[in-house]
Amino acid sequence: MPTVPEIRFTRSGSVDLAYQVLGSGPLDIVGMIGWVSHLESHRGEVRRLLGRHGGTEVDTAGDGFLIIFDSPTQAIRCALAISAASRNAGLHIRVGIHSGEVVRQGNQVTGMAVNIGARVGAVASADEVLVSQTVRDMVIGSVFAFTPRGRHQLKGVPGDWELFAVVP
Repeated sequence: MPTVPEIRFTRSGSVDLAYQVLGSGPLDIVGMIGWVSHLESHRGEVRRLLGRHGGTEVDTAGDGFLIIFDSPTQAIRCALAISAASRNAGLHIRVGIHSGEVVRQGNQVTGMAVNIGARVGAVASADEVLVSQTVRDMVIGSVFAFTPRGRHQLKGVPGDWELFAVVP
């Protein structure tokens, strides 16, 4: 007798998703009619903005992206553009930016800098672009303004980290 897949519900921002766990394979999204096409439209817009701002898409996970840039200025400009485009489409995103050494393995990047960027993003609020002090220090004297967001412990990262919100 076939097993009935377990149905799990989760909330992501204001979007309710339902999915079935079918073993170790991919997840089937069965809720929010039109959400998948909306997500694909969002991904297309992100990719268009990456091209404009010199970003390289490394990976996607669900509705998130891992993107690398040659400079923090490019990363901040692209993040602000993606945030504005997302807001205009009725989506609310949060972005974390960090700069540091990465380990390249084929087309993938790994390492503590990647982990820190993800953890900075996890602290960000909806519609917020949050950067580490490292990034803020690298663009001192530029056109960007920042609001301090305090010191934070980032999961899996030693020490306390000073974080800053980019003023749009």
